[in-house]
Amino acid sequence: MPPPVKSELPEPNAVVMKSKLADIAQAVNVRLAYHFDTLLAQQPAELFFPAPQLAITDEVRALTLRGGKRIRAALMTAGYELFAGNALKNNSLVDCACAMELLQTYFLIHDDIMDNDAERRGGPSVHVSLSNTFRNETVGRNQAILAGDLANALHELILAKLSCDASVQTAVQYIFSRMHVDVVLGQSLDLLGNAAPEDVVQRKTASYTTIGPLCVGASLAGANSQQLRAVANMATPLGIAFQYRDDYIGVFGNTDNLGKPKGSDIKNNKRTLLIDDAMRMSDEPGRSALRFALGNNDATDEDLQNAINAIEVCGAKARCETQIDTLSDTAFAQLRALEARAFGKPFMEWLIGRLAERNS
Repeated sequence: MPPPVKSELPEPNAVVMKSKLADIAQAVNVRLAYHFDTLLAQQPAELFFPAPQLAITDEVRALTLRGGKRIRAALMTAGYELFAGNALKNNSLVDCACAMELLQTYFLIHDDIMDNDAERRGGPSVHVSLSNTFRNETVGRNQAILAGDLANALHELILAKLSCDASVQTAVQYIFSRMHVDVVLGQSLDLLGNAAPEDVVQRKTASYTTIGPLCVGASLAGANSQQLRAVANMATPLGIAFQYRDDYIGVFGNTDNLGKPKGSDIKNNKRTLLIDDAMRMSDEPGRSALRFALGNNDATDEDLQNAINAIEVCGAKARCETQIDTLSDTAFAQLRALEARAFGKPFMEWLIGRLAERNS
């Protein structure tokens, strides 16, 4: 495998960058806790009724606050700092990052219901938790659908209350709406299972994992349409690389790092890049092992391991690694060409490397 292209930018200081990432996560977590305490309580009494305390509210809060690295918030920060100063001093930026986390919570809750995943972020998925609470699977799933809807409504409430210029707020809300549309369409393609993996990844992952957060941050910093297009051109290969790395980790990663069962994509018959390539590149015994495990909820650990072995032996694993490197190199090249503040580029460069090389 060829080594990744070296950046021409100064080498980012990993200690400084990790500290910055921790500061972003802390700021977002504190602000999220504030929003959970106040959003529903602050409805104007003359227009709406006080919000009751329900199990779905607790579940949305629990899942959102046990979110991990706040990568989308970090990318939003990076997008802002490519064109302006310290993002964490901008209250609207932090609020947009909170809205992003709630939008993701909504996606995750509904995704777990559709995929029948029992775990998320190291704990029970929301529909499982609510099924246990109400001791009824149907009630639990129905309440989980509403929990996802609630997370979506809360993200919209935050965006409606942004303290920034009206034209900037409109631009930001438009980007959020486009992300929402793309993810819904991508999820539909994913469930139908007859679209190319790249088409699903561009809509379902790149749109709201990299393109949206980076462009929201850049918009808040005053980037013009040409600059936003350049940011999107950098974000697109990075988002695809992110999903391919996610698919790779789901098959070959350490189960303790996943937050969900290893091999769940195989059991759920997800046609990822890895699996598509493996079906094409394997010999007949390998394809047979894959076909047996794909979509088979009764597949044993040995069945899953046979499928995983087939993916590696046929060369699909190595091809996935090469694709990740190539896409990351493209993102690095787009960053180098981007006309932006030198202040913001090292953090963006570090994030590209981190997203492409992560193991969880």
